[in-house]
Amino acid sequence: MDSYMMAGMSQERRTKLVCMYKRMRRQPECHATSDKELELLCRCVVLRGVGFDACAGTGNISRWTAQTLTNDVSDLNPDAYDFMIFSPPFLLSDLFLTWALKQPVKMWCIHLAGDYYTNAPDYRLQALKPLIDSGLVLFVSGLPIVENRPMRRCVWMILFRDKKIMRKSCVEEACANIRTSRLNEVDCM
Repeated sequence: MDSYMMAGMSQERRTKLVCMYKRMRRQPECHATSDKELELLCRCVVLRGVGFDACAGTGNISRWTAQTLTNDVSDLNPDAYDFMIFSPPFLLSDLFLTWALKQPVKMWCIHLAGDYYTNAPDYRLQALKPLIDSGLVLFVSGLPIVENRPMRRCVWMILFRDKKIMRKSCVEEACANIRTSRLNEVDCM
């Protein structure tokens, strides 16, 4: 499991993540990604091909894509999937993100806590810096606060394998207003 930890993460944080992961495997935490959050994602990017949902719970994400998704990691054949889309338990986001980026897909759509990047600890900022600097990351912010998470506004972090895939996947009219100062961000508000 160490290979899925972000560099610079303290040993104490690593230990907590492993314990949380083991607890989650025994008692899965499931907060469905809302239709509105998925609709806003689909306004920004086209989910082409076959996707893989590493954290499928209620199955709501799979209803928004053309192909059936699965959360059975034994089914993860890198040649069979074009993109990953998932909403990990927020406390385990670092672990899932690091694991997902090792999978050879064209695009990753990750549903995260709204402050995942803006309020990130140093180790996370350092891990994300090359991705952000590459210009291959798009944040879809301004997602609605939903009933099953009344105190939390979320964000989609979309990562692309390369610029060609990014241009091909972004919905032109939605992404025409991307602010490219430091972060590529589409605000849905």
